Amino acid sequence: MKTYQPGARPTAQWSALAIPPDVWKKCPIRWEQFLGRRKFGFVLEWNEIAHHYVLAIWQGEQEIVRTALQYGWDALERFQYIDALRGIMLVPFDPALAEMEKGITRYNLGKTVLVFYLAREGA
Repeated sequence: MKTYQPGARPTAQWSALAIPPDVWKKCPIRWEQFLGRRKFGFVLEWNEIAHHYVLAIWQGEQEIVRTALQYGWDALERFQYIDALRGIMLVPFDPALAEMEKGITRYNLGKTVLVFYLAREGA
């Protein structure tokens, strides 16, 4: 897996998932959102044992991916063989780069750490 050092701030091509700043109070949360031209369902949960967030991505009634979110890692890189996800990147980080040492915590996701996505052309 590649680690993205997001020294280059998100451009107009990058957008963030609709994760509320108080997500830790509301987990699990569910929502739908377009990534590029495709609509997906999302479920975000906190794994109390491993102490990380888990993101499930749905298309229609089928869960197509369940993955842990890690700071600076493209959560979908290893799933590019799935047609629906091809060309889409999901990279959690904070634009100010203040959380690089801490990474994602239960309380900073949705506040300082956002999950940015990029849907490459054709996605």
